[in-house]
Amino acid sequence: MAKRITKQKTYITLPEEAIKKIEAMVSSWSYDTKAFVRSRLNQYRPSHPVISGIKTLGHLVFSCAGRKSR
Repeated sequence: MAKRITKQKTYITLPEEAIKKIEAMVSSWSYDTKAFVRSRLNQYRPSHPVISGIKTLGHLVFSCAGRKSR
């Protein structure tokens, strides 16, 4: 049996126009393409918020340190 990796589902809202574009694109895909995309989406793991915060802080520190003050 497959192990469930995610703890909870996250629901997002999209404009109706975007939903129609996505549905039109997906309707032309074969079953194999749909299965491949689904497997890739299931493997996606966003980075931890603390780690992404540290990266952002590092970018800010190094980008500000490289600037010369007047």
